[in-house]
Amino acid sequence: MFDLFHHAIYTRYFTDFTVGHKNPIETKIMNKETTHAYSDKIVYFVRHGESVGNAAGVHQSHEGGLSSEGKRQARALAKRFGRISIDVILASTMPRAKETAEFVHAEAQKPIEFSDLLVEVRAPSEIQGKPHTDEKALELRKSIQIQDHKPTWRYADEENFSDRIERASRVVEMLLMRPEKNIVVVSHGTFLRTLLAYMAFGNGITPSEYIRFLIFFHKFNTGISVCSYEKNDFGESRWKLIHWNDVAHLG
Repeated sequence: MFDLFHHAIYTRYFTDFTVGHKNPIETKIMNKETTHAYSDKIVYFVRHGESVGNAAGVHQSHEGGLSSEGKRQARALAKRFGRISIDVILASTMPRAKETAEFVHAEAQKPIEFSDLLVEVRAPSEIQGKPHTDEKALELRKSIQIQDHKPTWRYADEENFSDRIERASRVVEMLLMRPEKNIVVVSHGTFLRTLLAYMAFGNGITPSEYIRFLIFFHKFNTGISVCSYEKNDFGESRWKLIHWNDVAHLG
């Protein structure tokens, strides 16, 4: 149900919101002819291609590269970025994201950098490698749901709510400080949604709002979400979501 929470997100932050799925969204923002003179910065947030862990349906660790399907997805993604004007590619240091970014780099011939700031949100070590359907893993995930605890509460060695938001704030600051205007960021499903949640709500986001954001905004493998940083009618510079989870390149 599109409740008041989601309505508030849509009307306050995402007035140009477009859901990609597998329908083409060939708009000016997705081709080289657009200069975006009105925007200070355009960021293309991309989730990596399907990983071996995704295909196996397990809780992933930092290891593990792309599956054969993930490589196919990454090649299609790369061809798409061959038609989009970009200046630099930033990527997570985790193999599945690095491999995806390297496909884009080979096609676009733009500089590529890797950063630990862009890795996936860290889950408790004891569930890594276990199937999503594992009963003990499900019980553990249920018992440590972020919205049920204080922001700084921690079960074991996972990143808690405060850790996630603090890292997201560092990435946003880094993006704003970089000189490039058109940036590709290749990262991971949960961390990318954490980033966008922070862009929308800032430090005022609550654990409950954060979890609802993660659940509502799903991210497909190689899905492209586009954000611009520009001044609004009141002269305030703000982030704006232009497109969400576009996978038209997958056919």
